[in-house]
Amino acid sequence: MSKRLTVSIIILNYNGYELTHEAVESVLTSSYPWFEIIVVDNASTDNSLQLLKKRYNKMGNVKIISSPINKLYTGGFNLGARYAMGDLLLIMNNDVVVEKDSIDKLVKAVVSERTLVQPKILYYSDPSMLDNAGGRYSFSGIGHGKGGGKDTGQYDHQLKCDYVSGTAFMIHKSFFTELGGFDEWFGAYYEDVDLSLRARSRGGECHYCPTSRVYHKISATYKKQLVQENTLFDIRKNRLRTVIKNFDGTERVLRIVALIPVYIGCTITDIMSLNRKRLFLTIRAIIFASSV
Repeated sequence: MSKRLTVSIIILNYNGYELTHEAVESVLTSSYPWFEIIVVDNASTDNSLQLLKKRYNKMGNVKIISSPINKLYTGGFNLGARYAMGDLLLIMNNDVVVEKDSIDKLVKAVVSERTLVQPKILYYSDPSMLDNAGGRYSFSGIGHGKGGGKDTGQYDHQLKCDYVSGTAFMIHKSFFTELGGFDEWFGAYYEDVDLSLRARSRGGECHYCPTSRVYHKISATYKKQLVQENTLFDIRKNRLRTVIKNFDGTERVLRIVALIPVYIGCTITDIMSLNRKRLFLTIRAIIFASSV
């Protein structure tokens, strides 16, 4: 794109100073010259906020935003977007490290104001392993990233995808604002699918840019802060809610019918687990998703 575009990189922190610090430092070495970094502290209960302020408060291109409550993934990024001054937003997990030219490549891949673009996401612990090369969304409402396994160049071509991964993606701020940002009801999980589906319903496209490479520590923050039952509950309620919210009429009915066997299987697994916390987890998820 011919116009000089400024980028606001938004990173969330919750009790994860070391992760956030490494993410920010990787962005600061970026070869792309026109950017700002917005770190949103999601009401950390440790000394993360104080350490971040001490390290970055005197840097003109780094803003530290403190939320009085934990607004989770969706609310935290929405808060950061409200402070963003850039033409483009780079939504980025704090367990991600970028290559020096990652942002340059993403900016070039944003071919229109309604394009969402994600990079090639590789494992931080083993950069030869591919984590995500764009999202696939099945008729039955299952969202999963393409990739997994050895990166042999099988995804080294730019392509359209069903949705962009919330791990890291770029979007015009004006389009993000038009969409109303993330739906904060989701909290975390499937919020990226929901945003992408809403973008596509308004003429947007989701793209994958293989030349932009980032390295993911694979939910390092969430693994420390969330218990398995809460994660399963969020995934199951949000998966169903995505279908109910984004489709109408016969298509919605058919997609829900296609999803029923998945939830039957989940319910059986819950019962067989002999875990009281999981006994009615899927049923509760269905009720929550259906009662909005």
